[in-house]
Amino acid sequence: MTVEELTPEIIAIMKQIMNNPQPMEDSLLLQPLFADRIVMGSPLMVHLTAQGGRMLAQVRLRESAH
Repeated sequence: MTVEELTPEIIAIMKQIMNNPQPMEDSLLLQPLFADRIVMGSPLMVHLTAQGGRMLAQVRLRESAH
């Protein structure tokens, strides 16, 4: 998954779990994040990976540039 492929819904999930790993409902939005190792864990406790953190930082840089 690339930064360009991140939808606003996926970005919201990533921001939600950035500093607060938590249970999340297993959904079609969450599955690609697990598959691309953007998040890890299980739906009972989802964590953002280092790669996910870097992607979220890139998103924030793009948002601040606009």
